[in-house]
Amino acid sequence: MNQTMREAFRTGSGADPAAFKTTLTLIVSAVVLTFFAWIVMQLMDAYRHERVTAVQATIAGVKAMVLLSLVLYVVV
Repeated sequence: MNQTMREAFRTGSGADPAAFKTTLTLIVSAVVLTFFAWIVMQLMDAYRHERVTAVQATIAGVKAMVLLSLVLYVVV
C-alpha cells in the first residue's frame, strides 16, 4: 500500500490502516483459536464416551493442529 492509498483509506474510514489490520488480525486469531478449542473439546468428549479410539483422536488432533498452524500462518 503506497502513501496515497494510506491517506485515502485514513480519510475515508478515519482509521489508520496498520491499526485496522492489527485489530482484524487479533479478532480473526481469537475466533480461530476458539474454534480450535471447541474441536479439541469435542474430540475429548468423543474419546471419553468411547465414540472414537485413542488412535482416531490422536490423528484428528494432529490434523486439527496442522490446520490451525496453516490458518494462523495465513492470518498473521
